[in-house]
Amino acid sequence: MNELYPLVEVSVVLIEDAKGRLLVDYNEPWSGFTFPMTKVRDLPASSPNSEAPVKETALAAALRAAAEVLGRALLSDALTQLPVELPPYTQSNRDGQWKRYTFHLFTLTMHEPVRPLPHHVANWLTIAELQSLEPMSPTVGRILESLPD
Repeated sequence: MNELYPLVEVSVVLIEDAKGRLLVDYNEPWSGFTFPMTKVRDLPASSPNSEAPVKETALAAALRAAAEVLGRALLSDALTQLPVELPPYTQSNRDGQWKRYTFHLFTLTMHEPVRPLPHHVANWLTIAELQSLEPMSPTVGRILESLPD
């Protein structure tokens, strides 16, 4: 059954500010706000003699997702991976296809004020606002439901 549905591996970063709000960024193809996230990429082979691509680490993808919104380089130990699992099968709202997702969730706390890059439409929102405001990607709700209290 797994072969019927493409596997999409995604790193997600829950960026929290000093007030406990989380950063969401508007994703135009999804027509809604979502946490900074990106697919874990297949990287080119590491040497001319190697034919197999190398898989990017979930941490490297998470650092890239955070940097794309924040516009700054980060130390790898700034992110903490959460031991959370989300149900794998989801129908994509963008293309309607059923896919198997593996989500790698990370947290990042920003102690100083942060303004997202100018070309990003980002908001700092409380969990209550994330649960009530629209348009919010359904993925936001799935992630919030999976978090420990």
